[in-house]
Amino acid sequence: MTSRVRGIILIALAVIVGLIMLLNPLINVLESAQLFWAFLTYTWFALAILLSIIYVFTETLKLGPNIPLAVSLLLGGAVSMLTTALARQTENTISMVFSILWLLAFCLIGIIEFRQRSRTNQSF
Repeated sequence: MTSRVRGIILIALAVIVGLIMLLNPLINVLESAQLFWAFLTYTWFALAILLSIIYVFTETLKLGPNIPLAVSLLLGGAVSMLTTALARQTENTISMVFSILWLLAFCLIGIIEFRQRSRTNQSF
């Protein structure tokens, strides 16, 4: 699995989570919770755009996979955990499931990247 495929998976899942959150707004909750939900929804779309730009940039300049994984960890990990927590509190199960799915995909991609890098280092 190439770096490009890994990036496409994370970007696609971020867009899917954003769309699911957009189509399943919170009902019967405080306005502040609705505003935070909207903020998280748009943050998922911003994450997808940012990751797209970073993957194109790193592929063009041959910088390696560290930068996209770091951005995914810092921004995506936090947004995923916040989305999961708020979705759990408001019983929005589908958003919680897809947010956890993004986090699991990120972890799996990180493990694959680490294993490939360790195999490359052993060959020298």
